[in-house]
Amino acid sequence: MKISALIQKRQFRICTFQFCEELGNLVVILCNDYYESRNISYLLTGQIKLDTGKIIFNSYNIYNERYRVHKMIGYVPFEPVYDSNISITQNFRFSARLAFPPYSEEKVQQLVEQTISNLGLEYISRIPVKNIGNSFSSEFLKVLINTGMEIIRDPFVLIIDLPLERLNSSNADEFCNILKSETNKGKLIMLTSINPGGCVLKRTDRLWVFDTDGYIIYRGLASNALSYFKNAGNHITTTEEICPTCGSINADQLHQVISSKVIDNSGKATHIRKTSPKEWYNLYKEKIEKHEKKSESRKVIPSFASSIPDVNIQFLSYLKKCSSSFFSAPKLPCLF
Repeated sequence: MKISALIQKRQFRICTFQFCEELGNLVVILCNDYYESRNISYLLTGQIKLDTGKIIFNSYNIYNERYRVHKMIGYVPFEPVYDSNISITQNFRFSARLAFPPYSEEKVQQLVEQTISNLGLEYISRIPVKNIGNSFSSEFLKVLINTGMEIIRDPFVLIIDLPLERLNSSNADEFCNILKSETNKGKLIMLTSINPGGCVLKRTDRLWVFDTDGYIIYRGLASNALSYFKNAGNHITTTEEICPTCGSINADQLHQVISSKVIDNSGKATHIRKTSPKEWYNLYKEKIEKHEKKSESRKVIPSFASSIPDVNIQFLSYLKKCSSSFFSAPKLPCLF
């Protein structure tokens, strides 16, 4: 099963590109800013329509045939979708109840407990989320909770918007370990990031790199990215690409090579880039995309228990959530 696309979106300055990714991989999408990250996430989940082209999941267009695939693609936004006034257990229960209306209370509870266990949240599962605090570790827990609200649906494809930006390096590393355990179950997980750490890239199966103005300039193995840019852009350097001790990739050096400046006669860096975003994009089209095989054979979509509930079920769940939140107006999960 694959997800592939031909994308062109002029309004958000995402230039035409094609891709094909298989289930079971962790893909990091390196973006320039929050706005670009959000637009890419929206495109991949079918929340905005393309000017031209299409995005295919298992040979179905995710925009025109959304009813066939919406249950199997999950989206975790940067903003929290949980209700901070209630516990993790209650948040997950509401999310599970929305996704699996036919399930009995016992089966929903089993699903909630299993998800909490998989995310390592047992010791705080009964306290309100707002009582977790504001430290680095608490930010990590909140990112886990936000992600868990969608993981409990067990989608085949999961798009996560900027989950690493609020985490320190050790928390980001631990978060990626959790995501890798999910990809080992057959999921395709794609997360956007502005500046991922070296340990994160080390655990990444595939890396996408976007330059300014919406130009995609690389897709492939993270370990090969730096050598690709050095060779494609004729950058000569003897600096190590991968740490010989821990195997981490130098992400900062990747940025430096991509945006390196022309040196003037006095030895000072100018404001002119050696390789412009459009030039990197043209190199990508010639050296990477041109040599990729295309596959759009239609396959049978496997049966899937999760569903998007009708308005009545969502409204009843909302009322229950309000009651659990002391009649506050909680945020609802983003239903794809």
